[in-house]
Amino acid sequence: MFLLCLAVARLAIAQPTDVRTITMRVAVDERYRMLPDWETTLRNTVQRVSDIYERYFQVRFVILDIVDFAIGPDASIQSRLEKLVTEVPIGEADVLVGSTGGRCEKVARGVARPFDRFAVIMAVCEGGKPLDGHGPASVLSHELAHLFGAFHPAISVESVMRGGPADLFDDQTARVVRLMRGYDFRRGVLAIDEATRRAWRAIYAEGHQRNDEANPLAFAITNAGLKLARSGRPAEGEAAIREAIKIDQLLPEPHVALGTLYAQRDLLEEAVREFRLAKGLNFRDAGVRAELGLVLLRLGRDQEALPELDIALRIDPELPRARLGLCVALSRSDKLDEAVRGCTEVIRRAPQEPIAFNARGRAYAQKGELDWAILDYDESIRLSPTFATAFNGRGLVHRRKGDVDRAIQ
Repeated sequence: MFLLCLAVARLAIAQPTDVRTITMRVAVDERYRMLPDWETTLRNTVQRVSDIYERYFQVRFVILDIVDFAIGPDASIQSRLEKLVTEVPIGEADVLVGSTGGRCEKVARGVARPFDRFAVIMAVCEGGKPLDGHGPASVLSHELAHLFGAFHPAISVESVMRGGPADLFDDQTARVVRLMRGYDFRRGVLAIDEATRRAWRAIYAEGHQRNDEANPLAFAITNAGLKLARSGRPAEGEAAIREAIKIDQLLPEPHVALGTLYAQRDLLEEAVREFRLAKGLNFRDAGVRAELGLVLLRLGRDQEALPELDIALRIDPELPRARLGLCVALSRSDKLDEAVRGCTEVIRRAPQEPIAFNARGRAYAQKGELDWAILDYDESIRLSPTFATAFNGRGLVHRRKGDVDRAIQ
């Protein structure tokens, strides 16, 4: 499936005579703002990349505005992107790019959502040190190409998509960007016509990076399907995700998406099926195992859930959902002291989590520590006023204490 392709040192100038203008909102964090004359540097970087894209693809990037972006220095590049997407409005711009600074050692220099509107680049290292390699222009050129659906070519290819200069486009990348030059960022990947999708898939099939990197088109369609489902159009969302599965049957993400949607709709057996399919495609995905374990708990299949949660925590000891699931599972077992310790740790890390308080309350009740149980049930109900399980648990504890009036509240 993976083939090598030849690098092209410098490509001929693109054929279209009209120039397409794409507007950009740039979100800048406090570390980037520490650079002397940071705004001029930023505008020069964008202008340099815009000139390159205009020369090769007749695409011009224009900064619409610059806004603030708060992020910790130790955050991963992926978490920076997620924070950008959730916390920074895109406004009237076509695309939103985060320009950040921080520790650069062993950290990816950029990340983008292919066929989407969002990208983040690490534009400066901690202390104002410049980036290694070809600098922020190369990183920006690389990530903007991803927005058009470009992917990482085979490792032997010299290209901006493999850390090369900002204007070094390999043949596949150039053809993808030209193919997607008119891509409607606002309508998104589901608006791409079938002929264009087939053309993209043909280019992708020629060869790409050999690793666990997701098929960009299938991944983007999966994300679009999730958005549809969460906007109140579950049937359309599910259809889009199943389309993604047809594009790449070895990709776990669409199955994770379906499992998540089914779990939210209380279609628990269907959710188990999809999470197990996803697990089979990636045994080391701790998140998938955690979600599978949580759904199994909801089905009352605790003995099946415990191994999934345990393995998830061995893979990623800090995974919050796995810790929460183990807390719940232990509270329903005879390991009550372990349950109290586990749930207490979850609460320490996530003090607004009603499920953890409810589970610890259950463990205290099983241990006979009824006053502590009531305190936890009270807090669970305060955090989630419609949490029926917590109301029921608290009522049973009050009944055990002989307080019948409070038991029925």
